Amino acid sequence: MLTTKGKLKLDERRRYIRVDIPLEGEVEVSGDVEKVVITNISPNGLRLRLSRLFKIGEKVDLNIILPHENKKISLKANVVWYRRVNTEDNSPYDIGVEIISIAETSKIILAKYLCDLFYDMPSKMRW
Repeated sequence: MLTTKGKLKLDERRRYIRVDIPLEGEVEVSGDVEKVVITNISPNGLRLRLSRLFKIGEKVDLNIILPHENKKISLKANVVWYRRVNTEDNSPYDIGVEIISIAETSKIILAKYLCDLFYDMPSKMRW
């Protein structure tokens, strides 16, 4: 695995590079909406931090709020893993989701955002 100050990670078993970046979002299941923090993102998945536990295999609707954008990116995702952040009873969960559906316009906006992050990284990275 290559790690550069917690910014960029490449793990041999992954298909895509992940970027550690805090983004705001909302997750909706059965009409309930909860604010989440997206802690890392890749072209096919995200890690979310939230107070509610979701089951593996559960489908969620996710809205991502990108900095400097005037709209939300909406997508559908499948929960693939979860873990409690620490052992305290009210500790939040980290939840990994895989993107299963995203509108073409949202995909383009997300791809541009990720590309901009990648192009901005080399000047900030320390190997």
